[in-house]
Order: sequence, then C-alpha cells, then structure tokens
Amino acid sequence: MVAMRRLVVILILISIVLCLLESVAISYVMEVPLWYLIRVGPPAMIFPPYGEMIVEVTPTIPLIVGQSIVVRVVDKYNRTAVEGAKVKVQKDSLEFERLTDENGTTSFPYLGATTVIMVSKEGYLDPEPEVIPKIPDSWILAGSINALGWVITGGIDLAIGYYFYRKGKNSERATTAVRKG
Repeated sequence: MVAMRRLVVILILISIVLCLLESVAISYVMEVPLWYLIRVGPPAMIFPPYGEMIVEVTPTIPLIVGQSIVVRVVDKYNRTAVEGAKVKVQKDSLEFERLTDENGTTSFPYLGATTVIMVSKEGYLDPEPEVIPKIPDSWILAGSINALGWVITGGIDLAIGYYFYRKGKNSERATTAVRKG
C-alpha cells in the first residue's frame, strides 16, 4: 500500500514537471514570455475585493521610444478618478513608480516593446497588469493551449490516482477475505 502511494506521488510529480516543460516549449516555439504562461499565486477573486479599478492606457500601441504614455485610473463602479494610485512601470530591469493626480492620471515616456504597467492602491483590488504594446493574439492563443494542457494533465493525474486507489481497495478486500477464509 505504501509503495502504491509513493507511485501516485511520483506520477503526480512527473506530471507537474511535464506541465512546466510544456510551458517552456510553448514559450520557446511561440515566442511568448514564460511569465505570461505561468502566473504565480492564487487568483485575485479568492480575496474579497474592496473596490476595483479600471486602467486606461493611451496610446495602446506606441510607435516611438520616448513617446508620452498616459495612464488613467478610475473606479470601476462609479467611474470617478482614483487619486494616489501607484503606477509601476517596468521594462526589463528598468523600473519606476509614479502616483496618479486628482484626475487619476499620470504619464511616463514609452520605454520600448513589452513595457508592463501595474497599478495598485490600498482599498482596491489590483487590476491585471497592462502590457504595451498590447499583447499579440498569438500570445493569447499560446496561453489557452498551455492552460488546456494543464487541465488535460490534471485529468490524467486524477484518473491514475483513482485507479490506484480502487486497486488498493480491491487488494485490501482480497487480503481480508484470504485471512478470514
């Protein structure tokens, strides 16, 4: 019985490693950043939101490095400006923060392709990071394919675990019947 449990644990660990390798392969083949495919931490919806923000970035597809990018943050429910929201801008190892003004806006120079914009403010649920230029459709497709692979692998793990569980129960019954007989 202990050997069967070890086998199930080993199979689950192998499955996790295969999922990670699949993510790396999709990242490499479809030229999608690995951070986009593997998100760390539980979904934000697990935690009760106090408020939600909408982040508007203009322009969504900047053309020139140094071009002014305007970020506007508003409350999702009453559409009022969110003053004092922390806007964190990141491009590779370059990173800086700005606060929104009374109109809920701040601006920064465009740093180049794949600039990530994260917004946070106490009392609000953090919205999904914005990426400019907008994420190409091929990245979204790659993320969907990756998620499907994780779901399929999880189903296989469940089936294998259930099979060995049932097999263990049957062997316990047979052993008990032999002892009684």
